[in-house]
Amino acid sequence: MLYITKYENGKSTFGGMVRVKDIEVITDDAEFLTINLSLPFHYSFSINNNGNKVYNVGVFRFGKVLNVLRGHTSVYFHTVGNFIKLSPYLFSIKSKKKFIDLHGAQPEELSYSGKPFLSLLFGLFEKLAFRNCDVFIHVSHQMIKHFSEKYPHCNQEDLYVPIFSSNINVNEKLALHSKANEARKKLKIFDDKPIFLYSGGIQAWQKSELVVDFSKSLLDAGARVIILSMQKKFFTTELIKYQNNSNLLIASVNPEELSKYYLAANYGMMFRDEHVLNQVASPTKLSEYLFYGMVPMLTSIKVGDFVPLGIDYSTLNGFDFSSADEKLKSERNRYIIIKAIQNSQKDKLKELLNE
Repeated sequence: MLYITKYENGKSTFGGMVRVKDIEVITDDAEFLTINLSLPFHYSFSINNNGNKVYNVGVFRFGKVLNVLRGHTSVYFHTVGNFIKLSPYLFSIKSKKKFIDLHGAQPEELSYSGKPFLSLLFGLFEKLAFRNCDVFIHVSHQMIKHFSEKYPHCNQEDLYVPIFSSNINVNEKLALHSKANEARKKLKIFDDKPIFLYSGGIQAWQKSELVVDFSKSLLDAGARVIILSMQKKFFTTELIKYQNNSNLLIASVNPEELSKYYLAANYGMMFRDEHVLNQVASPTKLSEYLFYGMVPMLTSIKVGDFVPLGIDYSTLNGFDFSSADEKLKSERNRYIIIKAIQNSQKDKLKELLNE
């Protein structure tokens, strides 16, 4: 199987590597091709940490790209963006089985971000992908519904393979309440104040300004707030008024450190607009919140499949701080996310990848 995607070894800054490495694990014979736009005449290849070949080929090295393609009977596109990069070679892969991992509603996402030209471009190539690819991998049932309504006459195979955090181990046994107490002690928290946590960045759809405003209201009400972000400087600056408030913790931590913060926290901030890009999504951070028994604070209940699955949640609109429960941990949320992982069609995907 040849994967058309960016590939990075080790600790990657490329968010899509969670999915890429997850799929690599279930593939018997994997190779990776990066179409390099910034170095159009570049060519190199390396062996990754799993012993698989990784080609990095400039967009104008047509012969090199064709040589790599000839060695494979199946091609897997990681997002519509990578389909666009390989589109000049569609003639050469016509007889090959073609998979595409959609990830999201990219034309709608680009329109939301104020990029109308890119939205139009991605929309055209998304339509082309639905005409040419054979197997479509979706991160949510809402995504399957979205695309079946958008392209009702396409006859492709749809697979539900959500992207769940690599920090989740469904075989891990957790006694949530006792672990929560242990986590609080590790963080030197010895009171019973409810903890509200945000884990994420400052992209437009993450509504970081609302995270800041809600955090201010929580701190003014006497609650604890934990913000975990690689953009620590942004939150520190925005909450400078509270720099000496012992109820506020802002940190950048390694993935393996996240669990103690998640276990300690009662509520998780997950603020999204009611927009199709969020309706079809499967936020990995939300899966982490649920797995560690947190109750998500939502601005929209239309975030992927989660609310229809029956999770415990609270909405920001009309939230009454006096009702916040400092002992709250949701066994129900943990159970639901584990069942969702187990219901993934990853085994079916594995079978198709290795035919």
